[in-house]
This record gives sequence, C-alpha cells and structure tokens, in this order.
Amino acid sequence: MQLIKKITTSICLMGLAISPLVSADDLKENIQGYMNTWIIEKADERLEAITEHTADEMVYTDPTTFEAKVNVKGHQSLNDWIGIFHDDMKSFGLWPLEVHLDSNIDIQGTEGEKRMFRFDWRITAFDGAVLIANGIDFGTANAEGKVTSIHGFFGDLVPICQANTWSDEATYTANDLVSYKGFTWRAKWWTKQEPGMETASVQEWEQLTACTNNP
Repeated sequence: MQLIKKITTSICLMGLAISPLVSADDLKENIQGYMNTWIIEKADERLEAITEHTADEMVYTDPTTFEAKVNVKGHQSLNDWIGIFHDDMKSFGLWPLEVHLDSNIDIQGTEGEKRMFRFDWRITAFDGAVLIANGIDFGTANAEGKVTSIHGFFGDLVPICQANTWSDEATYTANDLVSYKGFTWRAKWWTKQEPGMETASVQEWEQLTACTNNP
C-alpha cells in the first residue's frame, strides 16, 4: 500500500510511538518539486509549491546569498529570493527558464531519519540554447520527507551559448537556434544569411541574448 506522504503526528500503538516513514521515492518527489519552484513565475503559485515540498524551517544558501549577505530562511523568504532571480533573468532577456536534473538524486540515511541528499542541476533558456547556471546542491530533509536545507555550489551566473555555431554551409528554417559572435540567434524563416549582417536581410534572424562562446 502506498505510504501516506503528509503525516503531521506520530501514531501511538500499544504505548509505542511509531514515527512515519517516508520512502526514497517520496523524498525524491519533494526534491524535484522544490527544483521546479525555480521556474514558477507567479509568486502565489510558487509559494504554494514551496510550502508543499519544503519544511517551515527551510534554509537556502548559495554563492549569491553569500555575496548579498542575506539569510534566506522560511517559505516566504525563499519565495522572495526566487522572485529576485526571475527579475534578474528577465532583465537579461533570459525568459522563460527551464530547470534540469542532470544526475540521479543521491540520498543518504535510513527511512524515517533525518536524511541528506545531493544532485546536479542546470538552468537553461531558449530550449537549452543558453546555459544560465549549473552546479551541485547538497541538502537535508526531515522525517516527513520535506526539504529542510539546500546548500548550492556553482560558478558565476554567466550565460553560455550552447546552440550550434552558425555555419555558412548550412541552411536554417524558422525557429532554428545558433550561436554567433557572442549572441544566440533564432531564425525567423528559411535562411542562409549570416546573423547580424548590416543589410536588409538582418530581419531573417532574431537576436535573443548575449552569451559567452561555447566552452
């Protein structure tokens, strides 16, 4: 029988307190749910998801919080911090976002105990054509399977061009994405034109965002 996910009290049976057990699958579902909160645009919907998947005492830290010298603790604080991240991405023209899990979620600790986990992740835009950030997170969860802390590790938030480099030997069609001269471009229709040319044909490409060259 499927384990009940949301149990707020212990069950006493014959004088013995029985703590709820949460399976690894339940915990992974909450971790994935937490990850998805980073791409929810509406603040009220994002707060609802954060509350569902994380504990009241949730603590979040990453290089950006260290630099800003802020303490992100609790549902509303995390919701506000993600909102700031969204505003920054929109100001760079990087929207909407996609979040990806790049590895299996590695969980340590037995069921029912305080558990630790880690996973690799990345955030992209424009169907993966631009890598915004990637790294590894370490975290903890309580006996109910809700996330209690996340400690993120990643480099600078510098968009990286991931689309194939434009080639003068290729033919492109509508919505094809390319990297060229420090930008990501999207074709508006069939074209062999070089992106960014100072001609009337420049309209054949839409310049999406600046990014560093493919690593």
